[in-house]
Amino acid sequence: MFFSLFRHGSTISEDIDFIFQKMSAPPSKNAVLHRQSILNHDVWKAVLKKQISLFYGAGLAQNRYKGYLLVAIDGSKVMLPESPALNQIFGGPLNKACRTKEELIAPSAHISAAYDPLNCQILDFIMEPYNVSEIPMMREHLDRLLPFLEGKKVLILADRYYGSVELFRWCALHGFDFLVRAKNNFFKDLRGEIPEAIQDARFTVTLNKPWIKRIKDPEIRQSFQEDPDVLLRLVRNDYSYQQEDTAIRKKDKKRYKVYKHVDVHAEYFTSLPAGKFSREEILSLYHDKRWDVETCYDRLKNDVKLNQVHSRNPILIRNQFFAKVIFSNIAGILFNAANDRIDSPKHLPNYKKIIQILYSFTIAEKIMKEKIRSTAINRIIKEAIRNKILIRKGRHVRRWGRFMISIPTKKYRIGGRSNPKVHASRYGGYVTTDH
Repeated sequence: MFFSLFRHGSTISEDIDFIFQKMSAPPSKNAVLHRQSILNHDVWKAVLKKQISLFYGAGLAQNRYKGYLLVAIDGSKVMLPESPALNQIFGGPLNKACRTKEELIAPSAHISAAYDPLNCQILDFIMEPYNVSEIPMMREHLDRLLPFLEGKKVLILADRYYGSVELFRWCALHGFDFLVRAKNNFFKDLRGEIPEAIQDARFTVTLNKPWIKRIKDPEIRQSFQEDPDVLLRLVRNDYSYQQEDTAIRKKDKKRYKVYKHVDVHAEYFTSLPAGKFSREEILSLYHDKRWDVETCYDRLKNDVKLNQVHSRNPILIRNQFFAKVIFSNIAGILFNAANDRIDSPKHLPNYKKIIQILYSFTIAEKIMKEKIRSTAINRIIKEAIRNKILIRKGRHVRRWGRFMISIPTKKYRIGGRSNPKVHASRYGGYVTTDH
């Protein structure tokens, strides 16, 4: 487990040399892979639960928003190595060119996280096949977290795909609040009755018997049978942005950036009272705080390198994914502590620097032996505040000038190395480059 937690090299041999550098006879590559492939990945769920319990129960500095613990829930897709076994277990995107799992070139997994954006902590993590819906994963998050959340002021933040009367009533039954972006067809008729000029309104949804009968959860179904009304607050917002994209010149086949102006009309459902939370505050909560779960995925995939795997074994892949989630929580605690010490609101600690120091053997060994002291923690925080970025060795595969027929679709190869950048060749195809 310690090996999975702190591995970060471009190859597994590099990780073995790093983790077991004080051993006179380190284990072989096959031995390490074998042990990882038979480790029960459910143990990481217990570790994550223990970690969250310690962090929130030990009196450490914790951020709240008006007393609320924010929980942002969202999912993401992660590409996996090419493998017939992974095709069958996780599946992937099927289309006209690829109609069955056997024809898949790139299997993918669907991951989901319940994230505390104010404290940079992943509260719960799920890894499922590609076609598993986000809604049942959200419900699994909430069921797992319920013992931890009960008794706290909680605000659930979610994207438009998660909104449902079941979620709204579940939150009401447990004393939680929610803020969810509305799908275009969600209560469309009732929303249409509210004049467009009204940007903040309240309306009631009354469930009929057929609707209540379709609800699967017996507790929520019973609740709606007793009270079929749902009171919702509707907040509207119009905004625009410049969408960045790339295009290829016909003349020289070079890529260039293009920008498109996009206008958006968005609506949001919430249970937060208008007297305590203004319309502007609702918009800020959704677009700033909820969006931090996307930042969490960006750090997982690009800084912690979540999908940099070294095997096609599904058990080993699950172990690596969960280990990196635990590691990101450790980095998140230090990032949050450093952020509290920065006076300027325009600056953030260097997350990559925190990761780099955590990956040093001295710190990793101290954490493993439970001998890390406040002086070492403060040193990491000070380095993060200095905002100096150092790039690790072996970040790219140095195979420049190599001809390729097509652009690599995967960020990492099976060996864990990242693919180099490419540019269009004048003779067709692409050539790898170091800039």
